[in-house]
Amino acid sequence: MLAGEVSWSVARRVVAHVSPETEAACLETVRGRTVRAVEALLRAAFGEPAPEITEPGDRVRAHVPLASAAIARWHAALELARRMAGEAFPVWECAEAIAAEALGALPVEVIERAVAAQTVPPGATPKRGSAAAGAEWPGQGHEHGLRDRAFPLVRWDGRSAKRPLPDLEALAAWAQSSAPHAVDAALRRAVHRLQAIDADLGLILRQIVDRKLYRELGFPSFDRYVEERADLSARTAQRRVRLARLGAAHPAAATAFREGTLTERQTELGAKASGPDASDTWVSFARGVTLRRLEEEDVPAGAAAGGVTFHAPPDAASMFLLAVAAARMHRADAAGRPAPPARALAWMLEHVIAAWLEQGTAFKDYADFNRDHFRCTAPGCTARRSLQSHHIVRRSAGGPDEPWNRTTLCAFHHLRGIHAGLVHCTGRAPEGLVFELGARNGAPPLLRARSGDLLLGRGSVGLAAAHALQPAG
Repeated sequence: MLAGEVSWSVARRVVAHVSPETEAACLETVRGRTVRAVEALLRAAFGEPAPEITEPGDRVRAHVPLASAAIARWHAALELARRMAGEAFPVWECAEAIAAEALGALPVEVIERAVAAQTVPPGATPKRGSAAAGAEWPGQGHEHGLRDRAFPLVRWDGRSAKRPLPDLEALAAWAQSSAPHAVDAALRRAVHRLQAIDADLGLILRQIVDRKLYRELGFPSFDRYVEERADLSARTAQRRVRLARLGAAHPAAATAFREGTLTERQTELGAKASGPDASDTWVSFARGVTLRRLEEEDVPAGAAAGGVTFHAPPDAASMFLLAVAAARMHRADAAGRPAPPARALAWMLEHVIAAWLEQGTAFKDYADFNRDHFRCTAPGCTARRSLQSHHIVRRSAGGPDEPWNRTTLCAFHHLRGIHAGLVHCTGRAPEGLVFELGARNGAPPLLRARSGDLLLGRGSVGLAAAHALQPAG
């Protein structure tokens, strides 16, 4: 695979059926074959496709109307779901938890009626390109040849794809004997090189999409082209194309990504949160704060003026829509007519918010945790589980048990960071704290930041200040 003779997509499909004795024969069989051809061989040999890494693309779209006035309650319920779970759940997992809590409050007979009536979940539609959406091209599943036979215009030859490889043994030996900070610096340099490659890849893929060059190369769809030729998932390829399209509208952000100054996630957030004239401003702001702070500046996902929309695995989407259907029946009017979906969802949200707030008040140190949004206040940390209340001036040194002297930390940053001497925290909570992470003898800490995840020592400025510095006109 490292030599380019077998793609990752092929390798992950055959690895479950390969043994040391059959490895050479298997490699010779799959070398040069397309992904679809390998899947056909596996079905013929084993009767079912080989287990493989599940791609996140097999999702369905769930949509429920919701009044604009209730959108804030939706986001409040999402936040409470994450607090209750102790994890930064995506929207669909929060929706699943909301549905489970609501179903637990509904009569069993109402749920049974909703199940009987809901054979196909309303509002759920397959995403384009997912398995549930059906065939992506004519004749899917009928390809059994080699790449050069299935796609003669491509003239792909796996044996000619060999290229010199780096000395992996020397690299591994160096990594084993080098200091952690040296290995980390090498990793950062490698990531920067990869980002430059990803930027070039996006520019090329954009031309292939815009000019529909995949058709001239004999491929019926762009998704199939990138899977067979670039060994990329369709979702990854589309992300690369989106980044390439940023060049005209957000030149500073696109340049920062190519040079490794901003990560892909930072660049995407900047494109959504800033206009073309504010691209330089956003880059300056992004370089001075943690990713967690950038995500807070972003517009919350999962709800818009027209209602609640999210993509989820089919089972999770069905469960959420089933809960809405059951709530509609439970809130039916005197004539037995089900309540509108928006009213049913609003009732669900009010129920789960009340239930979770009541449970939350039983937490020890609830007031401190609630002030700190039930997450670790260490810069960039998104942990919501195993939270502990830390006394900034330790009680053994006479520190009072007052809110300004307490902040929320996860067990890792509290016990292995603060108490191990690797993390220092000074100041007054919640707005006046200064953190030093990676404290070292005779050297500055790896990172210094103050409340609000603003990095210190990098010339960072707040977003409001950055906008104020933007030239007029």
